[in-house]
Amino acid sequence: MLGHDGFADPPLLQTVERSLAGITGVATARSLLESISTHRPVKVEEVMNIVRDTTQALRFNQDVLYASFESVPTGISVVNEKLELVAWNSKYQALFELPDSMLQIGMPIVEIARFNASRGMLGEGDTEELVQTRMRHLRRANPYRVRRSHNKSTVIEIKGEPLPRGGYVTTYDDISEFMRAQNELELAKIDLEARVHERTKTIEEINASLLEEISTRREAEAQLLEAKMEAENANRTKSEFLALASHDIMQPLNAASLFTDSLSNDSSIDSEILAAIRSSIESASSTISTLMEISQIDKGVFKPSISSVSVQDIFDALRSEYAVLAEQSRVIKFVNTRAYVRADKVSLTRILQNFISNAVKYSDSRVLVGCRRRGESLEITVLDQGRGISKKDIEAIFGEFYRANEHKKIEGIGLGLAVTKRLGEAMGGDIRVISHRGKGSAFSITLPISEPIERSERQSEESEHRLNGLRVLCVDDDQRNLNALTGLLKKWGCVIRLAEDNWSAFRAVDGFAPDVLLMDYQLQDDLDGLELSDRLLDQLGPDVGVCILSAADISDLRDQANARGYSFIPKPIKPAKLLAFLSSRVDES
Repeated sequence: MLGHDGFADPPLLQTVERSLAGITGVATARSLLESISTHRPVKVEEVMNIVRDTTQALRFNQDVLYASFESVPTGISVVNEKLELVAWNSKYQALFELPDSMLQIGMPIVEIARFNASRGMLGEGDTEELVQTRMRHLRRANPYRVRRSHNKSTVIEIKGEPLPRGGYVTTYDDISEFMRAQNELELAKIDLEARVHERTKTIEEINASLLEEISTRREAEAQLLEAKMEAENANRTKSEFLALASHDIMQPLNAASLFTDSLSNDSSIDSEILAAIRSSIESASSTISTLMEISQIDKGVFKPSISSVSVQDIFDALRSEYAVLAEQSRVIKFVNTRAYVRADKVSLTRILQNFISNAVKYSDSRVLVGCRRRGESLEITVLDQGRGISKKDIEAIFGEFYRANEHKKIEGIGLGLAVTKRLGEAMGGDIRVISHRGKGSAFSITLPISEPIERSERQSEESEHRLNGLRVLCVDDDQRNLNALTGLLKKWGCVIRLAEDNWSAFRAVDGFAPDVLLMDYQLQDDLDGLELSDRLLDQLGPDVGVCILSAADISDLRDQANARGYSFIPKPIKPAKLLAFLSSRVDES
């Protein structure tokens, strides 16, 4: 703005200075304004310097702009407000394959558009219409962004931005690689979706098949369950029938046996006929007894008495039973053993009797009876070197009344192995048979191994008599343990006093002088078993024997007891160990 004196005011001068400085430089602009403001004429030399500096500045700016354009990997073109080309870079020229003669400052952009349209670079359609469409976009001066197939192998992305004072700057990016990658991703997506669809369809088919199979299995299981129930009902009916029929049949057989015995002294009756009748009655009675036994097992009436059984004791009994046969043909050999098993002794003896009898009956070879350890179990086996059993017969020999064709002339009715299998299963044993034609057979039963019975248990009657009158004080805070000890010690003839805590223990020895203290370690009281024993011995004297009884998980508890001169027995208490301890106290006294 001009002042009252007709000269420019300071803000205007600062604006002019900034504008000139952008063209001529700060020093030249300031010098020129000072000359004008002071009315000092400008010398020719100064004008030439200003023109030279301005030219250099413009050239420098042009060089910077050109270098910037060329360093960008994007094609760039700039048009002014008249839509004339004013700037571009070599990438733009190469991308559209434009001749140098066409790229001139001031060249109307419509000519370049028409040249590109004539070569099909603006798309398909009428050339002039495509050109006018392009020009309308530029005249609207709106930002735009389009993608276009430049040729068969190139796709470009065109982005236009209007300039503040009119004109347009347009960039051209070759996005062919990006589009190829995008297309490949699209194809991969389509392929993946197809594979997922195919896999889903396959899984659905598998699921449908599984559901069908599950349904079929359920139907089969229901049928099997129904068949099992029918078989159990039939078996129960059979067992009940056998029990009733056997009882009814045994009555006349018993009478017939008595009548036969009453006729044994009648000389008018042939003794051979009488013996044959007696043998037939005994055979029939044996068969009926076996059927009754099968019936009891099947109905669950039979309950095996499981205990620790010495296998050698059974071997010794069987050796004596078959002694005559062994002396006659020397066919049976027993291998001695120290093993013990958990079994019903009577049932195990019966099983081995059957195995041995069959081996002797159906083979002319030697018979070997022995056992071997199988992990935590013992397999007791009867082996022979007879004719062997066919595979077909092996699967059927444990059925009732089954006999192989080649053995039907040999005495027997085919019930022995049926009873044997049931007895073995009732004890939890596993009965097996291995046989090869012409090489022999091996029948075995496998049972859990048990702890050996100590000799002191076998001689318990002698030891128990020695304990008559032995005075014992039992201290335990569990009444059940006291009751169990009471029953056992009374059986051995001991005189007993009981205590549940410290106070009742001291009270029990008032007027009672025990020979032995049986002391639980963990007492719900001030003193534990060791400490209470120490206090009681202070009162009773050192000759009283002490045994600490405990199930406590204390690694050095036995050492603590032994350090005091006390014995130690872990819970659960084995009667044999307790009997041995009490007997040792009798010996010491």
